[in-house]
Parts: sequence; structure tokens; C-alpha cells
Amino acid sequence: MGAIRIEDSRLSFVDEAAARHIELASLDLTTDEVVPGEPLTDTAISGVLHVAGFARHGVPFALRVPKLDAPADFSAVQVEEFEISFGGLEAEGAIRGTLGDHPRLEGSLETNAFDPRALLTALGIAAPATTDPEALGKLQLAGGWKFEDGAVAIDPFTLLLDDTRLAGNVRMAAGAGPGEFSLRGGRVDVAR
Repeated sequence: MGAIRIEDSRLSFVDEAAARHIELASLDLTTDEVVPGEPLTDTAISGVLHVAGFARHGVPFALRVPKLDAPADFSAVQVEEFEISFGGLEAEGAIRGTLGDHPRLEGSLETNAFDPRALLTALGIAAPATTDPEALGKLQLAGGWKFEDGAVAIDPFTLLLDDTRLAGNVRMAAGAGPGEFSLRGGRVDVAR
């Protein structure tokens, strides 16, 4: 199959039984030639997501993947780098691993310093009440992650929330099993 180019399109999903309507507006999708078993290159998708409860103008999103390598049977995936944005959140990272009955994936993710209050508002979610209106104004995350048979680990990670920097790891067992975490940090002002 040749290259794919879709520009300024609209895609709607309507579930009348659940009274749900999801719309992707201003949708652009591009990729180079598609050949099963060969890497997918220069792939980008962007648009504006509209869902009931979201901000009236929707939430812009974008994903750019320079190269996605997967065999024809999709038993594995390797993305050396990707960039994603959703509202004011921007991130870059990588993904690699195997798929199938017992998926095992790992990668990295690093975000910009974004405004979590603004993102929550755009999603129609009220931000937690704080005594300081400037609190929860900046969030940044960087770390490595792993997913294996339902278990998740984020190790190591750093988190910057306003003026507080934390570092550590989080591990969650598959299913309802126990989780564990370790955090190190500096000053935390919980009165904000």
C-alpha cells in the first residue's frame, strides 16, 4: 500500500445506548508507504478531541512516530522515539517489547512542565481544592516503565510538582496484588 494522507477530516463515534458521542475534528493522518513486516515510517496523527464534558473547543492532540518496527504478525513492537501532546501536556519517549498472550513492554517517558489544572479543566474535571490558587500549577514527569503480564513498574522516575521534586519507583503487581513504592524528595508544603 502506498503512503497514507488524510487531511482535515472528521471521525465520529456515537453509542446511543450509552448516550456517548466522541468526535475527532480537524483530523490529519500521514504515514509513508505501508508494507506488512516492514517498519512504518514518518507517521503522524493530530486533531481535536471532542467529548461531552470537555472544554467547548475540544482538546488538541498529536502523535508523531518517526519509525515503528513490528513483524507482520504484530508479535513485537519497537518505537525508538515518539512525541505526543494532549492539551498542554507534551511528552516524548520510547516503547519496545513483545505482544500476545503474555505481553512484555518497556520504555521511557518524559513530559514538559505543564499546567495540570488547565489540563483537568479542559477535560471537564474539577481540580482539587487548594488554599493557594497557584498550587498544582506545574507538573513534570520523567522515567522508565515496564509492563509484564499485568504488572506495572515505573522505575526510576522523577516528579516535579510546583516546587517539590520527588524521585523513586512504583511497582504494582498484576490483578489485585500488592503494590510498593519508594519516594525521596525535598521540601513538601502540604498546606498549599
